[in-house]
Amino acid sequence: MKLMLQRSISVFTDLRVLILDDIALQQEMLVDALNAMGISFVTQAADCTSALRVLRSTGHSFDIVLCNMKMKGMDEGEFIYHAAQCNVGGFILMSVAKDELLCSATTIAHGCGSHVLGVLASANETGGLRQLLLCYLDTAAAAPSNEDKPWSQQWTRSELVSALNGNQFVPFFQPKIDLDTGVPTCVEILARWNHPDLGMLPPSQFVELMEQEGLIDQLTGSLLLQSLACARECAASGRDIGFAINVSPLTLQDARTPTRICSLVKACGLSPARITIEVTETASAKVSRGYLNR
Repeated sequence: MKLMLQRSISVFTDLRVLILDDIALQQEMLVDALNAMGISFVTQAADCTSALRVLRSTGHSFDIVLCNMKMKGMDEGEFIYHAAQCNVGGFILMSVAKDELLCSATTIAHGCGSHVLGVLASANETGGLRQLLLCYLDTAAAAPSNEDKPWSQQWTRSELVSALNGNQFVPFFQPKIDLDTGVPTCVEILARWNHPDLGMLPPSQFVELMEQEGLIDQLTGSLLLQSLACARECAASGRDIGFAINVSPLTLQDARTPTRICSLVKACGLSPARITIEVTETASAKVSRGYLNR
């Protein structure tokens, strides 16, 4: 029995887990449960912003994000979307509303290349937690090794410029649905690189590097122009929906950016009120006082 327990614990020892919960007692219970299973690499965050900062700043990826889905300051689906961009292996959700939450969260995570392992009703559900961790290990073992994927590819500036000139960066549209009517009210513009050899690459593979190389404005402009063309087609067919685009803080340092975007939108015959600018967190902006109203 002791040997079986040791083997059970040993399979978890290399896992890296991030706990997102604003209740200190629940955090302690989860840390104790994970430590008892042999998991020593456990990081904690009390809010979504801090959790995303940890995911983006550390030099390694997390296997599991175990998160309370009733956090303040960010929609649950929005957090999973942004966290999944950081190569998170899987999510374990803490909530009593299992079916509806699991369905929507699974869809969002899957679209970003991750997956939701399941839902825990409470922090003391250690048996369920163990089973979900085992499920993750089974899934990870069956999946191709990350070493086979070009996640660490470092592109040269000339390669990025060539891809821009070849219109390889394309917008993907993630709809935001009115739950009362089931009709899309807005779509978020997501950047993808349609690489001729490697297929569709996520923004984690190129956005930060393009910021460093001073190419982020060109990327934003290209995606916006392509998206506005789609928006014009939608408006012409009677489907006047909003569009939201992510813009780097580096781009917003140029005071002319809002005017330029507004001019592009008007040139397409669209109302600027239908366009939402969402600020990304991939770069630190040196924004002068009063430039942005918070």
